[in-house]
Amino acid sequence: MATYNGEQYLQEQIESIRAQDHLNWKLYVSDDGSTDSTLSLIQKYADLDSRVCVVNTQRQGGVVNNFNKALNFSTSDYAMLCDQDDIWLSNKVSVMLASIKEQMLVGLLESPILVFSDLHLVDEKNKTIEKSFYRSNNLNPKYNTDAKFLSWRSSVYGCTIIMNRALLVRALPLPKGVPMHDQWLSLIAAHTGIVA
Repeated sequence: MATYNGEQYLQEQIESIRAQDHLNWKLYVSDDGSTDSTLSLIQKYADLDSRVCVVNTQRQGGVVNNFNKALNFSTSDYAMLCDQDDIWLSNKVSVMLASIKEQMLVGLLESPILVFSDLHLVDEKNKTIEKSFYRSNNLNPKYNTDAKFLSWRSSVYGCTIIMNRALLVRALPLPKGVPMHDQWLSLIAAHTGIVA
C-alpha cells in the first residue's frame, strides 16, 4: 500500500484487508511523507496486527516511487497492490490467488504473470455507483491481455492486480520516468509472460 495524506478512508481499507477470508498475508505500507494522521493510523494497526508493517515514512516523490518502495520490501511468492481509499471484498485475496495459480498451470511456472479484475465504483459513503468499471466505461477488459493495446490504452489498475514473484523480479525496480506503476507491470507481464 502506498499512502499519502489518506486519513479519511485509510481505516476502512485496512479493516477490509484484515477481514479477508485468506489469513496468510502481509501488508507493507510506504508512506510518502504524509502531514495528516495517516502515519499514526498505520502505526496503530501495525501495533495491533503483526501482518501490518510500515516500511517507509520518507518522501518518495509520488505514487510510482512510493509503490516501488513498498514492492521492494516484499519477498512473497505473490503481491497485490492497494490504494489507501480502496475497500476490498472479503474474498478478494482468495479469489485472486486462485486465479493466478490457475494461470500458472496454463503457462510456465517461472513465467511472469499478472491477473487483474474488474472493480466496483463507490462514492465516499461506500454506496455503489457502478458494479462494473469496464461495463460503465464501455471497455473490453480482454484488450488488456494484448501488449499492443497496453502500450497506448491500458485499463489495468493497480488496485485490481495480483502478480507473481517472477514478474516482480523482472519489473523491479520501476524505471524512472514510468508514467504509472500498473501500466509498467502490465506491459512487462504482457511482453514476457501472461496477463489474464
